[in-house]
Amino acid sequence: MKTKTYLKWAAALFLLSIACRPASAHQGSSFDELKKDTIQLQQTPNDDALRTKIIQLASSLDMKPAAPPEMDELIGKAKFIVSHANSDADYAAAGDAFVQASLLAPWVPENYSNAGVAYEKAKRYSDAVRFFQFYVLAAPGAPDAKAAREHIGGLQYAIQKSAADKAAAAQAEQRKAEAIRDLNGYWACQSGCNGYSTVSVSDGMFKADVGDWSLEGTLDGTHISGTASQPGYKDT
Repeated sequence: MKTKTYLKWAAALFLLSIACRPASAHQGSSFDELKKDTIQLQQTPNDDALRTKIIQLASSLDMKPAAPPEMDELIGKAKFIVSHANSDADYAAAGDAFVQASLLAPWVPENYSNAGVAYEKAKRYSDAVRFFQFYVLAAPGAPDAKAAREHIGGLQYAIQKSAADKAAAAQAEQRKAEAIRDLNGYWACQSGCNGYSTVSVSDGMFKADVGDWSLEGTLDGTHISGTASQPGYKDT
């Protein structure tokens, strides 16, 4: 009986010694590295590789460092901006404030998701994707991590489509500009106007003398609308 009682006390003392044991040297060095990297990130906030390193290092620790109270003030600022936002610029400012908060404790996931939401409302989709990705990295086991990844995929498609639409619009404008430029100088009539005659185009307006014809009107894309006059009739 005494032996069993002794073993119980020994087990209890062993567990107590583990609970009271100071942090390991490895954890202490990781804390120091985390602190050093966080200070560096504050100086180079666009260093995504460094931010990723900090998040991964913090995830490997049994206990993450406490966030400084200044972070709460920045979060409060961001939330206030969101609650009073009435423009894209306001939502962008809120996103910036959440990002500033993330620099004080880069391992806190919520600042990334909040920044992503704010930037999406500001129509800054690339920034939204960037910070949603950091959220998933910092909280891979979060209940909404799968939904966040799916949302990232949707935003990436929206970015690609927007870029394609802008490129198509730019090409259309380029074709229109080239059509106007081609009309400047010389224009070949189909028939009856003795070859080439001078044409002037300015801001979509054109004037031309083709043979004994006088033309004046507007240029819409590659189409001309206006008037053509001549003493008598001549096929052009």
